[in-house]
Amino acid sequence: GSWIMKSSLIAPIGYTLICKPSTQIDLQNGSMILARSGVRFVGNEDEKIVVTSTDKSGRGITVIGQKLDTVLFEWVSFSNLSHAQIGNWKLSGAVNCHNSTVRFNYSYFGKNLAGDDFVNVTNSPFELENSLFENVLSDAFDGDFTVGIIRHVEFKNIGNDALDFSGSKVKIEQASLLKVGDKGISVGENSSVIGESITIDSTEIGITCKDLSHGIFRNVTITNSGIGAVVFQKKEEFGPGNLELTQIEMNSVEIPYLIEKGSSIYVNESKVLGDRTN
Repeated sequence: GSWIMKSSLIAPIGYTLICKPSTQIDLQNGSMILARSGVRFVGNEDEKIVVTSTDKSGRGITVIGQKLDTVLFEWVSFSNLSHAQIGNWKLSGAVNCHNSTVRFNYSYFGKNLAGDDFVNVTNSPFELENSLFENVLSDAFDGDFTVGIIRHVEFKNIGNDALDFSGSKVKIEQASLLKVGDKGISVGENSSVIGESITIDSTEIGITCKDLSHGIFRNVTITNSGIGAVVFQKKEEFGPGNLELTQIEMNSVEIPYLIEKGSSIYVNESKVLGDRTN
């Protein structure tokens, strides 16, 4: 059915929070959903689940699991939401998953109103498939200390980074990134990312690999962007970045490669030397 929530819903440890097709959830008065175990929101193509906030005060949904509880969002639309917050406690995303096994499939993420990320997945193996992010205020998807796979996902009109990884191992298969305010894909803090069949259009920076991270990308097209690929060390406790690019095409890119000394980019197995400092 249709639900208006004017106070936060907290599902305690030991309970699975279930949401069925055609459910409409309107988070008002600064309310949020907080689940301490499993979550199962499963709609279908004709009966999607909607999580929104008509008064633009809703704080989204956060899952803090116990020993990798299962979280499933399928055919769910998230919009008009802000980052999670109860009193002085707050998180970066409007959708947060911690210590869980997470799957997003056929889901929509649009028009968030506040927060550093729309989706933040931490210490949680994940799958993100067949989904769309658009009109996102800052970062679209942020993965921290996790492993996962991203397939058939689109990003349109993203304020900051489309994909941002720290301490993670991720595989990307078929992704489209259009109009990204900062980095299309950011690989940082000892992360490893393998990507294939990716189009990046109208970004400030196409791909960044930094701080002891390693990126391997094949069949990538970057167009109408400021910088194609950047590798460097930002934090002194880590090290240089390394990037391997095969079958990469750049059109209307102002600076194809920006490489700091000590870091490296291989283009079709040929090393491009770094000449920048700091």
